[in-house]
This record gives sequence, structure tokens and C-alpha cells, in this order.
Amino acid sequence: MEHPARNSFSSGAQPVQPIVQDVVIVLGEGATLADCSAVTQPMHTANSVSGLVHFRWHYASLSGRPTKLACGAELACSTDMNQLHRDTLVVLNWGRTPSEEEKKLISWLRRQYRVGNRFILLGNSVFTMARAGLLSDIPVAVHWEWMDPMRELFPDVDSVDQLYTVTPRICASTCSDAATEMMVGLIEARHGRDVSYDVQGQLNRPACRPPSTPQRIPLARKYGSRNQIFLSVVERIERSYEEDISVQDLCREFNISRRQLERLFAKKTGTSPFRFIKDHRLRKAQKLLQVTNMSVLEVALACGFPSDSCFRNAFKRKFGVTPTQFS
Repeated sequence: MEHPARNSFSSGAQPVQPIVQDVVIVLGEGATLADCSAVTQPMHTANSVSGLVHFRWHYASLSGRPTKLACGAELACSTDMNQLHRDTLVVLNWGRTPSEEEKKLISWLRRQYRVGNRFILLGNSVFTMARAGLLSDIPVAVHWEWMDPMRELFPDVDSVDQLYTVTPRICASTCSDAATEMMVGLIEARHGRDVSYDVQGQLNRPACRPPSTPQRIPLARKYGSRNQIFLSVVERIERSYEEDISVQDLCREFNISRRQLERLFAKKTGTSPFRFIKDHRLRKAQKLLQVTNMSVLEVALACGFPSDSCFRNAFKRKFGVTPTQFS
């Protein structure tokens, strides 16, 4: 495992036996059970293997009502969010930005930051923290699917393409596996390597990856192909979703016939290059609708569609709902 200073909230000092760490897990629409478990299971295991209460936690929401998770299950929540003492660890977990409550939520986040509490960002909570102005001048891990919108909307945020990031006040994770490893690092910083190794053993994790580990598997492994033209075309499509790029454009750029390109895509993706381009744009559009306040027309143009009507029709065919119904 990495040195504690690289894989935890620690600044390099020797771990000490602290008071119990209080944790509040703030849930919003679209929170995932996997992310909740990724945070709570290491804490539960640390308590169990040591026979001591190192961590105690509860779930909360602004309304206090049960929160429906992405899987359809509901978690009971309290409204015990305003009586947090200094050194509370605040975990934020949601999939959709709770726009109707966002002003209240942002005010609460700024207040918790001022009093000295620390944060763990899961899911799309990174966008809410950016809107609160709390991510400037620190490295923040952002899921690769959200990287372009984050960099465009918040150029002052140092968005980095890695599994997770750790700073003294704010940590961000891009997936549930990364969140588990980040929590093991926190346990090591607070309680030493013996406890963290026991936790890793109980969780069947022989080693934890360092935060700087890249997020995505290489395209060659993803598609099971070493064909450099195919891989370059895919990379070009993924890099330029906002352009109204055509199959003809790709054939000219990479000096390949349309028939050859269609054969490559049929073999490696099961679809045509035209459909691959359109599906990629639609997935990007879905993400923009989810995390921004852009209009349907703005999203359509940002994702390479010639008009909002063309975009609406394509979106409805792909996802079964209109862009307005989705957002």
C-alpha cells in the first residue's frame, strides 16, 4: 500500500488514536447503494476487526425524507445536518443535482466548510461543490464521462483523470471501488497500518491502488483490437462529440474506405460507425442534461446535432423519453 501521506487525509504525521470519527452521509436523488457501501463497509470492518468504535455514521437529507437510490431501494434519512461538530466527515452522494434544493444545499456546504469539516465527494456531488466555489485550486478527480462538461463549466477547477484525489479538506472518488480504497487510506492515516491491513484482508483486497491510477482501460483492451486505424477513429469520435463529424469525414481523415470502416465497426462494436457516432453524442447529451442548466437547444448544438428537433427525436428513440422529460 502507498505511504499514508499519498493515500489518505494524512499530511505525513504518524497516526494517532483519535476520538470517534463522526460521519454524515448526505444523500440525494440517484445516489447509489454501491457508493454508500463503499464508504460504510470499510468503516464497519475497522470497528469490527479492532473491537473499538472508530467510526459512527448516519444518513441524512435536506428534507429528512427517505431517499430513493438508483437501484430503486429507499434509505431512511434524518435531517440531522445542522448540528455537526468540527471534524465531522461529510460524505456527499447523489446522481442528479437536486436543483430545487441546490441553493439551500450550497449554503449548507459553505457553512460546513467554514467550520472546518472535511468532505468526500461521490457521484455528481463534485458538480455541486464546484458550483459552491469550494473546489478552486485543488486537484479533483472527475469521472472520465464528466471530464469535458466539468472543464468547460468550471475552468478554475483542476479536474484530473485519475481514480480518486486526496487533499486535507476534500477527497473525490470516481467509482465505488476507488471510494473503498480511499477509505482504507483514511483508516490507515487515523489508526495505522495494522488496522488498515486487517480491513484490506477482510475486504479481500490484497493491495490498494494509488490515487493517481488512470481511470479507463486502454481502448485496445476495451474493444479487443490492435487495429490502429479503428482505435484512432474511436478516439477521434470520443474526443470530438461536439462536432458534426460524418462517416465520410472519418474515411477521408484516416484514408480508409467506408466499406472497410463499416466492417471494422461491425466486428468490434456490433454497430455501424454512423450509429456509434450518434450514440456517443446522445450519451454526452444525457450527461449534460443531468449536470448542467443548459437548454435543450444548447445541449443539442453542444453535442453536434443540427437542430433541437433532430436532437429531441434521436433522444426519444434512444432513451424512450424526451430531453425535457429526462431533465
